[in-house]
Amino acid sequence: MQLDRRHSPRELPPQREVKKRLDWSFFKRFEFTPAESEARRPRALDFEHASLDDRVNADKYLLRLKHRQSKHPEIKSDPEEPLGSTFEEFLVEAMRDGDWFGGKFFRTTEHDDRWNGVDAVIEWPSPTAEGRPVRMAIDFSTSRNNGILHEKLQTINGMAKVKYFRSQIEHDENGKPLEVRAFFPKVILGADVDMMKQVAREGVMPGRDHPLRVLMLRQAKRQIDVQIRCAADHYLDMFWGEADLGPEAGEVCRQIRVASNPDAVVEALRNAPASAFARLFTKTQKETLDSCLRVQACLDPMIEETKSVQIPEPWNTMSQVSVNHQALSKVMPDTIRQR
Repeated sequence: MQLDRRHSPRELPPQREVKKRLDWSFFKRFEFTPAESEARRPRALDFEHASLDDRVNADKYLLRLKHRQSKHPEIKSDPEEPLGSTFEEFLVEAMRDGDWFGGKFFRTTEHDDRWNGVDAVIEWPSPTAEGRPVRMAIDFSTSRNNGILHEKLQTINGMAKVKYFRSQIEHDENGKPLEVRAFFPKVILGADVDMMKQVAREGVMPGRDHPLRVLMLRQAKRQIDVQIRCAADHYLDMFWGEADLGPEAGEVCRQIRVASNPDAVVEALRNAPASAFARLFTKTQKETLDSCLRVQACLDPMIEETKSVQIPEPWNTMSQVSVNHQALSKVMPDTIRQR
């Protein structure tokens, strides 16, 4: 009997493999309309420390900005992939509710987000009874574009302005939370879409022991270290030599100039006598350096706590190939500009 070759297994058309699509449903809870997103932030109009005209003008500016940006919608490679704003809302909630950085978490107004590039502020109590709270400004980024990341990193060398800030630690003479317009050290914290895909697969909110928190702590630590190094180098470039500074200031200046890494600069500054500090830096320069040093002192215990943490797979591999994480965690002094 002759076989019917039309049904021969060899001649059957190959079956196409169906690629399973990633389930992004975990991020649905962080998707908000523009109006909902705005309602989740404090409004400039609610702050009393700025004049009413200032606050009204801030709102008018935002309306114009939103109108311009609505003509340029965000482009995505995958139509089911959440928007960058959704990832930002996730990072805000994870960092705030998961207590990733300790201290108090303040979500900035939309004005400070769009105009000053600050999404949030972390506020720690002062390490001394008479001191002021320690504050660090944060800008989130999920970009994988080196140009965009480089542009963002150029904004961190110097104090970031926050026009509308409400303290959760400090109070005014009437016992109300202190409202101020101030300048804080700033860091860019980020995670790209590949990391967000892994979060979607895990399907749970990351806590303090999550790899994403460890990676962001390292990003913040590196950026603050580099800011201290750049600021010290920039200020000391104004001196021709150590001999004219006196023995104490001259020695501090020498230690900073020969330092091979940011940690050595920090050590020299921390151990510098007050008289040497006063001789080397102006009041504004001292305030900038002091703010960065105080932020670093708040980060150091958390960094120390996570030093022995082994980043598990696939997070370890992702962090090594991530353009976003590599740019933010290995920033070099010449990447950021002096302002």
